Amino acid sequence: MARLVRPQGAGSRLVGWMLLALALGTATGCGDDAEIASRPGSPSDDPRDYVVDTNVNYQIEVSEPRWVIPSDGLPADTAAVSNANVEIHFFRGKLYMAWRAAPFHFASSETKMQVVSSTDGGVTWGHET
Repeated sequence: MARLVRPQGAGSRLVGWMLLALALGTATGCGDDAEIASRPGSPSDDPRDYVVDTNVNYQIEVSEPRWVIPSDGLPADTAAVSNANVEIHFFRGKLYMAWRAAPFHFASSETKMQVVSSTDGGVTWGHET
């Protein structure tokens, strides 16, 4: 008859100590989201908190889509086969754009984060360093 043997370490004190260390590390490493969000300089991602000038008459303008990645306005060798996670922000008079560029969808040593900026509204772009 076959004998059932408990795997090495299963139920041992070592496993218990490891779980305790993991629990304590997680508990002490996690901050309160409300505390972090209330710090000066932490912008809210809640649209109800956005400051909108209601004295301005905003007009929605619908246009044809414009491809930005890839495009002729980008520096050479910035676009790749897989371009994802695009983020665009205006900051101090410049338009910034960042994205993940890779030879294919999955992570590899060839994956790069590209960051470019534009002073002409996104017609032409230059590398950020």
